Amino acid sequence: MKNPTEAGAVAGFSLIEMLMVVVLIGVVTLFAYPRAGLVLDRTQAGGARTTLVNQFSTARVAARTSNRTTVFRLADNVVYIERRPFTGTTKQLVGNPQDLHRIYGVQVSGPDSIVVDPRGMVVLYSSGSSARYVVTRAGITDTVVINSSGRVIR
Repeated sequence: MKNPTEAGAVAGFSLIEMLMVVVLIGVVTLFAYPRAGLVLDRTQAGGARTTLVNQFSTARVAARTSNRTTVFRLADNVVYIERRPFTGTTKQLVGNPQDLHRIYGVQVSGPDSIVVDPRGMVVLYSSGSSARYVVTRAGITDTVVINSSGRVIR
């Protein structure tokens, strides 16, 4: 019986085999990397859309629980909620403002405010019967439509 360490037996991989593995990994990466970027863009746009819907839902809940008019606002890709006072002019901030561009890298366009009355119904002054928000990131576009009864439609 021959000992594998004797002359004639070679252990390990040849240079050609190692180069083939490196080239194969490079080809797989070449095709997978752009796809991974697309998936990341879709995920970030979807996350921003979800945050937008959650903030609007918070505005509705705040209006109904406090029995005060609440305003859902969008300014420079920042979404925040203001509660109007019973008396006076100082508005109260509800929750934390969410900077959608900083968090998700998206651009959001749509009406600058939606007023929610104490019943949870939406008053759309400038946008007609529904408010349409468009979330965009690297060519990926997602939309949120809020109708006058406060229903969110994707």
